[in-house]
Parts: sequence; structure tokens; C-alpha cells
Amino acid sequence: MLCYGVENATSVYVSPPRHELTASLSRCINFNPTVTTTATLTAEGPGGPAASQDVTVEVGAPLARIIELQVSAADVKAGDPLSLCYKVANAQLVTLEPIHLRDTRQQGCTIDHPRKVTSYTLTAIGKDGDHDEQKVTINVH
Repeated sequence: MLCYGVENATSVYVSPPRHELTASLSRCINFNPTVTTTATLTAEGPGGPAASQDVTVEVGAPLARIIELQVSAADVKAGDPLSLCYKVANAQLVTLEPIHLRDTRQQGCTIDHPRKVTSYTLTAIGKDGDHDEQKVTINVH
């Protein structure tokens, strides 16, 4: 949100690109840049110079998130193969424990052969250290 307040203005706009606004003592508009952007709010009044104010909105890297974690079965016999597939977004690193998988790909699969009940933890780690985590437990008989 970009909030502003002006009085005695006959013309108010924000740029770039130029977008006409309503003169108001207190108003907020949606402002959702996808890259770091400097916006200039300008108010013009009758017979006086225009007044303007700049504001810079810094946009960081998108957050890492897990889109899906799929397992081939929720129950397996001890030692049988188990397929684990993942898909993430905006991750610099993907880890899957306890099998010590470390990958930079946004999707992939691996096989494990659990011998006891095992909880797997998928973690997607983003550029700024943000992370998303999902766990799944496989029953072993």
C-alpha cells in the first residue's frame, strides 16, 4: 500500500508511469512493484509550485516454497525401495533428511530403502536464508 495525504491540490498523480489520483487528506492505494521501484507523488495546486515526494519500495527475492513432496507409498516392507519426489520454487538449495540429499534443482526424485519407521524432512532454502519445510513419515513393517 502507498499512502498519501494532500490538501489544496487540484491535481495529484504518482509516476512512473503517471497515474492520476484523488486529492485527499488520507488515502492509500495498492502499489505492488515486482522489482525495486522509486515512485514520485506529485501534487499541484492553484497558482503555486508543484510539491513532490519520492518513496522507494525495495523488493527482495521471492520466498522459497515447497510445491509438492510425493512418496511412492506410505507403508513399505523393511528394505523395499521407496521413491521420494519433490518440486520447489525459488530455492537455492534443497535438502532431504535423513538421506542427506543436497540439490540445487527445483525438482527431483531419489530412492531410499528404509528399514524402520522413518520421517523424511524436505527443506527448500531461499536466497535470503528463508526456508519452507515439509515432513512425511513412512511406516515400515
